Formats: sequence, C-alpha cells, structure tokens
Amino acid sequence: MTHYEADGDHCDYECLVCSELSLNVSTCNSCMILLCGVCLPSLSCCPQCKAAPVSSVFVRNAFVEKHVKKIPVHCTLCPWVGDLSDFRQVHSKQCDNARTRCTMKKCQFEGTRRDVLLHSSTCQYNMERCEFCDSLVHQSSVQEHMSHCTECILCEICKEYQLSESFHLHTHKFVGWCKLSEVECYKCQTKCNPKDLESHLHTHQTNLKEMILLMQT
Repeated sequence: MTHYEADGDHCDYECLVCSELSLNVSTCNSCMILLCGVCLPSLSCCPQCKAAPVSSVFVRNAFVEKHVKKIPVHCTLCPWVGDLSDFRQVHSKQCDNARTRCTMKKCQFEGTRRDVLLHSSTCQYNMERCEFCDSLVHQSSVQEHMSHCTECILCEICKEYQLSESFHLHTHKFVGWCKLSEVECYKCQTKCNPKDLESHLHTHQTNLKEMILLMQT
C-alpha cells in the first residue's frame, strides 16, 4: 500500500485504474486517459474507450512524467517531505515505518522495516553452517560459536581459526602453513615464511656457486 499523500490536487495525473500517481505514465491515443506502468500490462483494451490492443493504443507520455516527478508529497508514516520521484526511488525503500517482510525465503515474519531489522538478528532461518564442526549457527553468533567450537583453534599469529587436528602443522617451525609465521635463516639470519625457506636457502647455494666460478677465472 502506498504510504504518501500529494500536497495539492493532482487528480488529472492519476492512473484511471488504481488512482495512483506514477513515474511511468502512458496515454491512450484515442481518449487521452492516463494509465500507470503497473496497471497497463494487465489490460487487453483501454478501460474507457475500449480501444485495443493496448500495446498500440497507449504510448509513453514524457511530458506528464516530467511534471509528475516534481509533485510535492509527504510520507504518511514519518515526517519526510519531498517530491514524488525521491519518494518512489529512495524514501519508500528506506522509511523505517514502512511494512516489509523478512528477507529469508522460508520466514513469514512481517512488520515495519525497523522491526524486520531487529528480527533478522534472531530469525531461525538466518543460519550458517560451521566449516569445522558442521553445526548450524545463527549468523549473529558465528564468532561466539567459533570461540567455543572444539573442532577449531584460533592462531594467535594470523588471527584465523584452523582445524584442531591439523593445527600443529599450521604452526610448525619448518613446514608451517600460517601465512604470517616467520623462521630465521641459519646462514644470514633473514626472517621468512616457512614455505619460502627452501627457496631462500637455494639462493645461498646459487651465490656460493657463483663465487666459486669467479675464483676459478
């Protein structure tokens, strides 16, 4: 249901079928009545002069649309005021007091946009599956669940949760998977990730070979 009222008399620009002002206006070439873009597709002929088919009889009326966009209106659910274009395109989708329903497909909860926002934090259908223990957890409680889940451990280095049974490999001194862990090269004391240690040590071997070659020339 439309929750706005036009300031002033603008009945000449209302749709003949639903009596609403519309940003998408079409005019009958035969009798010049106006219809909105919502009602027009459902008709087989003009509701007044019976001209048909509507796809040929009705044409978009850019002049009327331009005027209708600027008609001053006010929201009947809150103190908002502005023009019809702003109401339809912006405010109608943001008004906290407008009625809507939960965005979860299976949920039937309806209420004001503010009520639905509060409801979403406890909606039984707003669930996620824990990647470690496979339990269903509400989206708002994922972090709390992870902190108590027995199947994962928080790495203090990278601050990411890891599978408990393989955590020792994640933090292993030489084969560690942690992307932020570091080990010190025993030759040059350079710090690098365990995964990069092998390639780093290879550079020392390469440099040694180059020095030997230089000494032989």
